[in-house]
Amino acid sequence: KKQREHEERARQRKYEEIALQQEEARKEDMALKDKVAIQEKRTLQEEEALKEESALKEQRRQEERAQKGEQEEIAQKHIVALQQQKARTEEMVERQHKHEEMTQKHKQEEVAQQQEMALKEERAQKRKQEKMVRKLRMQEEIVVKQQMAQKRKQE
Repeated sequence: KKQREHEERARQRKYEEIALQQEEARKEDMALKDKVAIQEKRTLQEEEALKEESALKEQRRQEERAQKGEQEEIAQKHIVALQQQKARTEEMVERQHKHEEMTQKHKQEEVAQQQEMALKEERAQKRKQEKMVRKLRMQEEIVVKQQMAQKRKQE
C-alpha cells in the first residue's frame, strides 16, 4: 500500500511537473507570440513610415518639377518678351536710319538744287554783264564814231 502511495505521489509529481513544463512552455510560447506581434507591428509601422516618407519625397519632387517648370515658363516668356523688344528696337533703329538716309538724300538734293540755281543765276548774271559790256562797247563805238564824224566835220 505504501509503495502504491509512493508510486501514486511520484506519478502525481510527474503530472504536476509535466503540467508546470507545459505551463512554462505555454508562457514562453505566448511571450514569443507577443514578441513576434510587437516585431510585426514595428515592421508595419516602419513600412508605413517609409511609404509616407517616399510619398512626401515624391510630392516634393513633383512640386519642385512644377516650380521649375513654372520658372522655366516664366524665363521663356521673359526671353520671348526680350526678343520682341529687341525686334521692335531694331525695327525702330532701321526706320530711324532710313529716315536719316531720306533726310540726308533730301538735303543733298536740296543743296544740289540750290547749287544748280546759284549756277544758273551766276550764268544769267554773267550773260547780263556780257550783254551790258557789249551794249557799252557799242555805245562807246557809236560815241567814238560820232566824235570822229564831228571831228571830220570840223576839219
